[in-house]
Amino acid sequence: NMGDNTVSVIDTALKRQVDTIQITSCHSGIKKIACINDMLYCTGIYDSSIISLDIVSKKSNVFHVCSYPADICLCPSCIYSACADSNAVVMLSYEGEVYASLSCGISPVSLCLNGQLLFCAHEASRDVGVISASDLYPLDKIVLPNTPSCVLSFDDTLLVACIDCEES
Repeated sequence: NMGDNTVSVIDTALKRQVDTIQITSCHSGIKKIACINDMLYCTGIYDSSIISLDIVSKKSNVFHVCSYPADICLCPSCIYSACADSNAVVMLSYEGEVYASLSCGISPVSLCLNGQLLFCAHEASRDVGVISASDLYPLDKIVLPNTPSCVLSFDDTLLVACIDCEES
């Protein structure tokens, strides 16, 4: 739904779309969505924003954060955004105030949180940055043979989806 700025609501029991949420506060380009409590957060990649939408009242707010917010990751106290064109990770309040920013490497595209660690996949440099979630301090880097496009973490495991592969 990137072109029309909508979020489709799917009833999983009926296996069909039952509603559409129109995001009117964004010019275009919804790329990622995340939800916490009754709040939906969307990245607006063409206007460099994060849109918050109260699912119940339908009231929305827009924060202008960085160039091309490729991904967002929510925790109870803040929002993390991977800013692909500005090569940064930003930590913000739920009101849009920037708490911290890290120049993190070329083209950050995906984020995930595991406890006190934030993992950030970088397409261009083929690595995953390991960052302190509390202050965005870089801790380590995991170099990969392939180009990471998405990271997911649970327990002591990090899953990294890659968009290319080496020949055997």
